[in-house]
Amino acid sequence: MHMTYRCRCRAGILVAIGAVAVMLCGADAVRAAATDDCRQDKNIDLAISGCTEWIKQRPTNADAYFYRGVAHSRKKNPDAAIADYTKAIELNPKLADAHYNRGLQHERKGDFDLAIADYSRAIAIDPKHADAYSNRGTVYHNQKKDYDRAIADYTKLIALEPKAADAYTHRGNSYRWAGKYDLAMTDHTKAIALDPKYAAAYRGRALTYLMSGKAAQGLPDAERALELTPNAPLALETRGQIFESLGKREEAIADFRRALSRAPSLTEARAGLKRLGAEP
Repeated sequence: MHMTYRCRCRAGILVAIGAVAVMLCGADAVRAAATDDCRQDKNIDLAISGCTEWIKQRPTNADAYFYRGVAHSRKKNPDAAIADYTKAIELNPKLADAHYNRGLQHERKGDFDLAIADYSRAIAIDPKHADAYSNRGTVYHNQKKDYDRAIADYTKLIALEPKAADAYTHRGNSYRWAGKYDLAMTDHTKAIALDPKYAAAYRGRALTYLMSGKAAQGLPDAERALELTPNAPLALETRGQIFESLGKREEAIADFRRALSRAPSLTEARAGLKRLGAEP
């Protein structure tokens, strides 16, 4: 979308200073309008156009490239976003959020090593960058299966945000997959204490009971997760796993089928149906 930038100056200033003032005022006003458009978050195309004009006016301004990267990110154009964040970093290597945002785009593309490298650089620049610890921990957990490093990142996140229920839940999940069930239970219980309506914490604790051989104790948590988020596919899958473990075949099949009807990619639900000899 092509945008036209307008300059509005007081006639008195123009008369007093002359033609040079018209030129200066015009450049300043165009730049100001472009900057405002670039930074606003309601119209993505306007933001991109504004940032492009800002770059034309100030080609060495890292913020202009950074905000255009943000707009490209919101438009789900990771390659364009990465290019702009890279240019912003070239102009200002200490811009922690540019490294972090570029890491998000690398993660979106499945380039997980590059994502980790960018999150790590953001942390090196800003050791209190909570989001960078959170996202790096998630990549370590989900993609790398490196639960010890994930735990370390979530521990740092908790130190920075001690009242963040999701941080305890994430660390609890990593503890569970590392086989440290007591620590997982403690973290999920802490998350519930911080936010009694946080369904993911109940689901995490239910899975911890299940994986530690205490499926029956996990059923109330699975039920609570579904009360808070009715028909949530992961919660249905978790309850289905618990029902299966308790020998409640029909209930398990029903939950697995409901979960798959809402999220066909759920591998545990599909595997559960196969074990039970049932069709999806």
